[in-house]
Amino acid sequence: YLCSSAWSLLVCLMILLSSSIFLCLFLFLFNLCYFVFFFFLMIRRPPRSTLSSSSAASDVYKRQEMGGGSGAVASLVRQTVSTLYLPVMHSTADLETFSASISQGHLVTSLVAAMDVLSPESLAAPLGLLARILLLPDESHMDQFIACGPLTHPTLLALVEHAQHPSATIEQVAAMELSLETTAVGDLVAILSHVARVAGTRYYGAVLESGIISRLGGLLASKIPDLRAKMCNLIGNLCKHGNQFYPLLATHDRIIPELCLRLRDFDSSVRKFAGFALGNAGFHDSSLYPRLEGR
Repeated sequence: YLCSSAWSLLVCLMILLSSSIFLCLFLFLFNLCYFVFFFFLMIRRPPRSTLSSSSAASDVYKRQEMGGGSGAVASLVRQTVSTLYLPVMHSTADLETFSASISQGHLVTSLVAAMDVLSPESLAAPLGLLARILLLPDESHMDQFIACGPLTHPTLLALVEHAQHPSATIEQVAAMELSLETTAVGDLVAILSHVARVAGTRYYGAVLESGIISRLGGLLASKIPDLRAKMCNLIGNLCKHGNQFYPLLATHDRIIPELCLRLRDFDSSVRKFAGFALGNAGFHDSSLYPRLEGR
């Protein structure tokens, strides 16, 4: 009896499936059930039995492995900055409107805050954009930049430390000249130089207190001519409007000697800016004359 009943049901099912309408309905219901089952299976989080540091580290590793974590954040920052570059790279852009949007959107503050989640080698994009923003006529961008305190940020200081390679080989120098790290440090020096040149003594105190100039002093002996030239220009602009930096130059063991050596540099731009720096170093008073004599 059971066999005959099962056979009858099977025959009825085959008759129903022979109709295209019932076949489509059957396939739809089957696929729907399949999707719902596996969807809830995939989104279900496994129970967390421990909150130990090892399990947390494992979670971070897994997120990075799947495209998340600090790598994804750095990539997102680079893509965003690349988009924001467009107005400042085109001469036809309405820079006045763009400058106002930057102030209203606190873009300078956001770019500085991005340093919290970036590695030193990832700073090239935000520092490059900051260098171009600070060239805009609106000096409120400089106020925001200095107020954020980026000159003492650990990531920025690590970048400055990494960029000084006194014993690099010729091959390494060639690679460094094209590196993002070198570009980022060059933009940082250019930012400081522009601030010192345009804003006068207004930010001298903040720059001095940060100690960034002492850390950058080693760039005067960099193997990369562009960095040497930019650093000489920075010292010249810091001494352009007053003698506030003379005590630092008098006590730093490398800046004055290196500036004097740069007067004989093979690169003409380095020689020019070294002369500019030393001229301003002796312009406002004679406190640095003893260090300059006999050199």
